[in-house]
Amino acid sequence: MRQPQPPTPPLPARYGEDRVTLLVRDPETLFAYWELTPQAMERACRDQGCPPEALTPLLRLHDLSQTGPPEEVAVGHAESWYLHVGRPGHRFQAELGFRGPGGRFTPISRSNLVATPPREPAHLTAPPVSRAEEVVLRQFRGVDEHGSPQYVESRAWKISLPLAEGSPLAWVTSPGASPAQAWAQPQEDLFLEVTAELILRGRTRPEATLWLNRERVPLAPDGTFTLRLALPDGSFPFGLEAVSPDGRLTRSFATLVTRASFPGPGTGSGTKEATTGG
Repeated sequence: MRQPQPPTPPLPARYGEDRVTLLVRDPETLFAYWELTPQAMERACRDQGCPPEALTPLLRLHDLSQTGPPEEVAVGHAESWYLHVGRPGHRFQAELGFRGPGGRFTPISRSNLVATPPREPAHLTAPPVSRAEEVVLRQFRGVDEHGSPQYVESRAWKISLPLAEGSPLAWVTSPGASPAQAWAQPQEDLFLEVTAELILRGRTRPEATLWLNRERVPLAPDGTFTLRLALPDGSFPFGLEAVSPDGRLTRSFATLVTRASFPGPGTGSGTKEATTGG
């Protein structure tokens, strides 16, 4: 007979630690909870030179995204507090302590750092990927074995050049991956966001059929074409093939484009790019 599971013991009301924790409820509201031990009260009394009844428990909220004095909340005997900051996209840190009779503050503990999310949906996402780009990347990553004979023949050495991890297009052909790391997080005071594009222009006979691997490329009435492709870090092969209307004649073009970004010299961190094609 199955034995009943023992009941889960209740969480303790207090842990005997001086600690304050800050949480984000929504873009405009924070939630703080804390614990002040009797030992913290004794330290504050010694620091202020006054009895405990002369001390005021105080929560100070620092907005690290702007200059100015912290906001102060007299919390009394409470152990948690909702803070309506009304500042989406800002970084905050709380400080818990006591204010003495003369107005001086004795800090006891400092909270974790939190950031309120923006009020609107994020505007910066992984760049759009066309069907032609997806075909190239699928073949490049070994997901698709088809394509023109020239492309399949050279696939063995092309596959040895991996797509850079963390690039904005890596998530297109990586099962289970996501574009969350496609963009570097901005620095606290300065950030630089860089994107690059590859533009292919050319011309063939207007009645010919042009393929970028297995994806047909539209031609202008005079036979010209323009392809605009996102270019993240990594090495990417691109193959074009023009086919005559009767299918007897073909002309092909292949290029391998490499983009590499690396920090630049100086007191801060920068980004330099080296792009090659062949």
